[in-house]
This record gives sequence, C-alpha cells and structure tokens, in this order.
Amino acid sequence: MKIPVPKHPFFRYLVLALALVISSAWQQLPDRSQLDSLLEKVRRQIDVYALDSASRTLDQALDQALYLGDSNRIRRIYGDRGYILNLTGEYEASIAAYKLAYAYAEGLRDSSLMVAFSRSIGLNFQRMGLHAVALDQYLATLELAKSGSDKKVLANLNNSIGVLYQQNNAPDVSMNYLREALALYNDIGDETGVAYVYNNMAINFQQKSEFDSCIYYNELALEQKKTLGDLRDISSTFNNLGEIFLDLALLDSAYPYLQEAYSIHRQLNEPESMVISYNNFAAYWLKKGNYSLSGEYLDSAAQIIREIQTKELAIKNAALKVQLYEITHRYDRALQTYKIWDSLKTDLFMTEKIQVQELGNLYLLREKEFEKEQVAQQANLFEIKSAQFQTTSVLLGLVGLLLTLFSVITYRNLNTQKQQSKLIQEQNSVIKAQQVEIRHRTSNSLAKIQTVINTIRRKATDSGTKSELIQAGRILQTAASLERYLYDVEDEFEVSLAEYLNGLLDHHRELFRLEKRDIQITLDCPKGIVLSVNQILSLAIILDEWLRNSTKYAFANTQNPQISIQLRKENEALTLHYRDNGSGVTVNQHRRGTGTELIEKFARDLNAAVTTKSDEGMYHCLRFNLLTKPIQTPV
Repeated sequence: MKIPVPKHPFFRYLVLALALVISSAWQQLPDRSQLDSLLEKVRRQIDVYALDSASRTLDQALDQALYLGDSNRIRRIYGDRGYILNLTGEYEASIAAYKLAYAYAEGLRDSSLMVAFSRSIGLNFQRMGLHAVALDQYLATLELAKSGSDKKVLANLNNSIGVLYQQNNAPDVSMNYLREALALYNDIGDETGVAYVYNNMAINFQQKSEFDSCIYYNELALEQKKTLGDLRDISSTFNNLGEIFLDLALLDSAYPYLQEAYSIHRQLNEPESMVISYNNFAAYWLKKGNYSLSGEYLDSAAQIIREIQTKELAIKNAALKVQLYEITHRYDRALQTYKIWDSLKTDLFMTEKIQVQELGNLYLLREKEFEKEQVAQQANLFEIKSAQFQTTSVLLGLVGLLLTLFSVITYRNLNTQKQQSKLIQEQNSVIKAQQVEIRHRTSNSLAKIQTVINTIRRKATDSGTKSELIQAGRILQTAASLERYLYDVEDEFEVSLAEYLNGLLDHHRELFRLEKRDIQITLDCPKGIVLSVNQILSLAIILDEWLRNSTKYAFANTQNPQISIQLRKENEALTLHYRDNGSGVTVNQHRRGTGTELIEKFARDLNAAVTTKSDEGMYHCLRFNLLTKPIQTPV
C-alpha cells in the first residue's frame, strides 16, 4: 500500500527547520568527540605518571568542556586535576579542584561521586597536618555516605575517622569508629582493611597503657598481614611488638620479633628500615647490659642517619646514646649528645609548628581564592550557556511555529477523514441491510420453489420422477437453511463449520423426533474451522444425502441406531469421517442412483476424495483442501 506524500508548502518549512536543529547539534559532535579523546589521553598519561603532560591536556579539555557546557565532563576534569595535584604534593590546589568537582557532582545529583570527592578533600587536609579540619570533613562525608549502600566506602571512612581521633588523643572515641570499620570490613571480606583496623586498635590500647590488649591486636594484625604477604606491613608489626616488649622489659619476648623485623629489613634493603632495626637492637642490648654491642648498633644507625637526614630517627638514636653514656659514666659525651638531642627535638617541634601555621594560613587564603575562582567559572559558564540558550530558543521558536501550523492542518485533515469514515460506515450499513434483504428474498424464493416441487412430486405417478423431485427438494431445503444461517455472517469466506452443522443436525434430530425414530447423532467438529459458502453448501448436501441413506436403509434391524460425524483439519485440508452402526451394504445390494450421482457431483465441486466402506455399518470419508480467502488489493 502506497502512502501519499503531502505536497503542502508547510512540510517543506518543517523539514528545513528540523534540518537546522540537527545541523546545530551535529556541529557540536566533533567537539564532544575531541573532548572524549583528550580525556582518554589524560587517563593514559596518568597511568604512566606523566603528570605535567596530563595537567596540560586537562587545561585543553576544560576549555572545550566549558564551551559545550558539559557538566559531567567538567566534573571529571576537576576530579582528575585534584588527583594529579595530590600526587605531586600540592594539597591546597588539590583541595580546590576537588571542591569544584564536588560542586558539579552535587549539581548532577551523583551521591557516590560526592562521597568520593569529599573524602579526597579530607585526605588532603590530613596530609597537610590539619587534623581537626580533616576530621570535620570526614564526619561530613560519613553522613553523606550513609545514604548509599557502598560498605567499603563506609568502612574506609570509619577507619580514617578512628585514626584522626587517635591522633587527637581520643582513643575511646576512636575505638567506636574502628569497631564499626572492622564489622564492615569483615562483612565484605576485605582482609587488608581488617589488618589495618587491628593495627589501629593496638595503637589505641598502647595509648591507654593497656598492653595486653595492645599485644593481642598486634598479633591479630600480624596473622592477617602474613596471609596478605606484604613484607613492609609484616616487618612493621614485628617491630611494633618488639618495641612493646622492650618497653615492658620483657627482653626474651622482644628479641624474636626484633630479629624477624631485622631479617625482613635486610631483604627490603631500605635505609630507614635498617636504622629502625639498629636502634631497637641498641635498646635491647643496652637493657641486657651488653654496652659495647649496643654502641656498635647505635654507631651503625648514626652512619645511615647522616646520609638520609631523618630527624625522628636521629632523635631516638641520640636519646639512646645519652642513656648509654650515662650508664658507662661518660658524662661529658652524654652532655654533648643531650645537647644534640635537645637541638634536634626543638628544631623538629618548631618546624612542625611553622608548617602547621603556614598551612593554616595557606588554607584560609586558598579558601578565598577558591571562592573567587568558583564565581569566575560560574560567570564564564553562564555566558556560554546564555549564548547557546539564545540560539536554541530561536530554533525552538521556529520549530514550535511550524508544529502549530502542522497541528492545524492535521486537525483539518482528521476532521475530513472522520466525515469520510462516517459516510463509509453509513454506506456499509446500507449495503449490509441490502445483503440481508437479498438473502431473505433468496431464502423465501427457495422455499417457494421447494413448495412447487413438492406439489409436482405429489401429482407425479412415476416412482423415478418422484425420487428425483425428493432429492431436488432436499437440496433446496439445505440451501435455504444455509441462506437463513448467513443472515448474521459478515464474511462469506469465513463461515463457522461447527455452528452451521450443529444447526443442520438439530433440524434432522427434530425430524427424527416427529417421526418417532430414536436415532442418536453425534458431532465432533473443532470450533476454529471456517469454510467458504460454496464449500459448506457442497459439504452439507453430501452430508444430508448420507444421513438420508442411513435413516432410510441402515437401521431396519438395528436396536440402538447411532450416527457419528467427525471433522479434522490438518494443515490446509479438511477430512470428514461419517459412520453409522446399521446393517451396511453388500456388493450385490449396492447400486448407483440419483443420490450417488449427487454425492459424486458435489465431491467434484469440492475437488474431494471420497472413500466408502461397509464394515459393521457404513463408513464414508471425505477429504478436500480448504479454499483460502482472496487477498483484497487496497484502493
């Protein structure tokens, strides 16, 4: 069926407007594709730690993302920038970038990314030494994360908050968060997280001088770390246990742990690790009274300290030397070493204090810079979006006008179509009424012809003529009953076979009742079978003839006469099985008559194959192909 194409000038304008909108969108596609390529390039540069190149690429990507007004990609760019700045140790700048990323994630209502960026901000504060600010940030992040279902994020946040409370000398509060973190890590099966929580719990108990619990949790952490296989983590826990036993003067218990830590430190061959082991062995032999061996370890540690310049380890080394010199009565060297120790400690304290003050000031300055930067970014973004909005508004206005015209024309067309449909329905109703009237008249005409035939049959004297007239009357009766049935049938190619045959057989049953003959007729016909009028008429005449033969000849000596009719559809073929339990016919009794000729004639009309057998009654089989409904060519 061909669909007519409207030739109204309006449709040309509509196509033109749509083409302008598509063209405008298409012009932005290359920029968006180029932006995605830049972001992929950034990812590769970060993977190979080319951080300077990644930062320059991000600047190019940000310009394009701001022009396109793509909030999702802008969020990603600021997140990547915050990560790069964190890796390079520029924590203040990293915080500013992460705050911008957080603002865009909040605008996109992406709570999981909001949690990630907020946690990264807290981590930067922690790296800067602003533990109080970091703690506030982590607590706010934890409340935000509770609305989600990521247990690992919740566990990491609880662990970080526990560590910060530990650093602020609040071990009891710290333990509450660490227990929550431990439960979450166990729930998700994170063995690394479990090991770190055990380690942090041990530090809390050490702060509280509850050494039994401290040793217990260190042992748990050690077993967990042995399973994971990280040598640095394992050596750290061995060293912690050795130092605890040294502080408790349990020297025999301390030595195996110190020896295990030293073995791993030698494998790692890291200077700071070797200094830690040498200092601990010096403390061990000092407590054991082997002063010369203790001095050798202290000198070995001091030699490495001079190369790596680590003040924390130098302070411990100096403190142990002071103890050694005092015990061995070398007071002049003890005093000289004490002055070195005091100078180192004062220098470290002042450095840390200055750093904290500088970081605090930098943080406040950076906060103001961040606010200015955010305002500038928003203003720039607003200008870009305003320009895009004006262009889009003009195009949308044009499309809206054309759509309004289209709606008016469509409404008029629909009204015209509705009126034509109503007219067609009225004409169809008239045609249907005329069809019913024609069928009614045809049925009446057939009944009148049947009456004339019956009148002629009664006056006829020849038995052969009477028989022929009887056959003609029965055929007319069958045709008339079909016409009456067709009153309510709309499609002459889809006449329900089961419904029609039930009506036909009910007519025969009524005749048997009037003739006081007890003949049982059963019909087995699926409801879904439909035939054309021509086929159903031929089938009905053949079936009527078989019924007449059975009632006339078959049941003279049968006590319980029965007739069964079964129809089956296979693919596009229909098979009728007719059987009675009468006396049947022998070869001598069989003769060709008018009925047989009628059956053959209408079987030929159906192009059907007919099989007849006499075996404990008569059996007839009729098989023919169903006519398919012709396909109507649409006008």
